[in-house]
Amino acid sequence: MMLKGILQKKKILLAIAALVALCYIFYHVIGLFGDEMTTIITGMSTENTYLDSDGYIFRDETRLYSSNKGVADYRVEDGTKISEGTTLAAVYENGGDMGTLKKIKFIDDEIRTLKKSTLEGYGVNDLPNIREDINEAYYALIDDLANRDTEELLVHIDSLKAGLNSFDYASKGSDSSVGESLEILEKAKAEIISNSGSYINETSDVGGYFYSYTDGYEDIFTIDAANSISGDSFDAMTETMGSSDDSGRRCYGKLVEHTLWKLCMEIPEEKIIYFEIGNSYEMTFSSNSGITLPMTLETTVYDEEDESYILVFYTDRLPAGFVFNRCQNVKICVNSISGIYVPKSAVHRDGNKIFVYVLKGSVVRYRNIDVLYEDREYYLVTPHENEEEWEMYLGENELLILNGKNLFDGRIMD
Repeated sequence: MMLKGILQKKKILLAIAALVALCYIFYHVIGLFGDEMTTIITGMSTENTYLDSDGYIFRDETRLYSSNKGVADYRVEDGTKISEGTTLAAVYENGGDMGTLKKIKFIDDEIRTLKKSTLEGYGVNDLPNIREDINEAYYALIDDLANRDTEELLVHIDSLKAGLNSFDYASKGSDSSVGESLEILEKAKAEIISNSGSYINETSDVGGYFYSYTDGYEDIFTIDAANSISGDSFDAMTETMGSSDDSGRRCYGKLVEHTLWKLCMEIPEEKIIYFEIGNSYEMTFSSNSGITLPMTLETTVYDEEDESYILVFYTDRLPAGFVFNRCQNVKICVNSISGIYVPKSAVHRDGNKIFVYVLKGSVVRYRNIDVLYEDREYYLVTPHENEEEWEMYLGENELLILNGKNLFDGRIMD
């Protein structure tokens, strides 16, 4: 009787043990095949390293004067290539005070922005693209405000305004408020000019490129000055304002006869390792709509007193809309690394080995990776073609597994 009871207890214990084993197996089978999996197709990405500094523009510029001292009604846009005898502006007798000149400039800038919205010829079919431009400008502006970054703030504000004007004109056509705003601004400008007396049509004596703005540095920041730059002369030029003596005349603009211009900037001594004379560098002008230009490094000058280098770049490009303010923030791309983008969530480690898994059809496959660059959230890794010798390394256009449990080479996914 006692033996029978013992056997009964053993059966019960065996049954419990079998049940526990089944639960354990079931749990791991669910863990093996039931987890959600996210994948992305591998592709190349580039990480750039920038050097940020202030650059000074050197050009051969001739200031233009009028015997009248009042407001100027310009006949050509800034940066326009003109020939000898071209009428550049009508300069009036009156309205030369700073308040009126600033008001006229503001009106001209607003008219130019509004006209651009109408001259682009946007229609209803362009609305999705315009909306994307608006969103891009809006979020860039929000990022600037959040980061307290003021360098490109005005650029993004202007981009947002231009996008909103274009959207309004494209969606409403002749009923758009853009036309009404243009009419109001042009009337305001006409009223100022009508009270400014007689005018003189100023024409160019030679051909070149016309600009309406001057800064008093035109006689200092010349090509010859850039060619003979030194630590002392660079400090003196950046600290001294040019002469504003116009002998009672009105400076209404300047003329640049050729396209060559140079940019000088000072960098710490340890940064010179990034530069080599004769090489071309991508220069991004942050406060100039983010325009990027290739410029060639012409020479470097060591400033022993400041333990720094002065770099002299040159180019002959005059991009549309580029504003030649004398001092500009410039970002230079000094290093570039390209590799396959791999989020850190996809990476696994085993001792010194670092690897990922990819999905080939329904089968999980192991791939080694060679890290080129590490960011807080991702790696850039060396791309390998899936030839025989590299078959265990990650390549482009593979289906990279970002997450998942119990992954191993050869696992079959349902």
